[in-house]
Amino acid sequence: MTIKEYQKKLDKRIDEVKMSNKRLYNCINDAHSDYVKRIFEDGLNSRLASIGSYSTKPMLAGKKAFEGLNVGAFKENDAKWLTLNTKKGKRKVKLMEISGGYKQYRGLVNRQNSKVDLKLRGRLFTDVANSLTRKGSTFVNGVKNKENLGKVDGAIKRFGKDTFMSDSKMRKKLADCLGKQLVKIMTK
Repeated sequence: MTIKEYQKKLDKRIDEVKMSNKRLYNCINDAHSDYVKRIFEDGLNSRLASIGSYSTKPMLAGKKAFEGLNVGAFKENDAKWLTLNTKKGKRKVKLMEISGGYKQYRGLVNRQNSKVDLKLRGRLFTDVANSLTRKGSTFVNGVKNKENLGKVDGAIKRFGKDTFMSDSKMRKKLADCLGKQLVKIMTK
């Protein structure tokens, strides 16, 4: 074998390894997509049970709670508004009473409220969906935006740590995919 032939053989093997890395990354990316769908579309935790239910405890909300959201048929004049003093009493704040709690609030802003999906404005969803990062040979997901870290902490406190853990179905699918790809790599 000449040096040129050997170089060609090495180049081909390098291309095969690069393609293998791409296939392995696709397995991980698919698992991450399943993870995001499970939480934000299906509303399921790592035990594949419902994340929880939205609170029906009466709440107060200011106008900012409705900014940028499609409020549909909701009419501000139909709501019960309260005027309260701030803690120091230096100014008055106008707040709307929502007797049906956060569940009713989500309905007022045209969001589904039958199951917890952790999507109101979509910022947390977008952050988690786009968070898969490769650091050397390790893949990491989570949130990059500090505002969303508070949302994750709040969801964990309210619904439990199972909300953001990986589930057994996803782990099995990932292991199967990686196993098939490794067999392809090893048998070349």
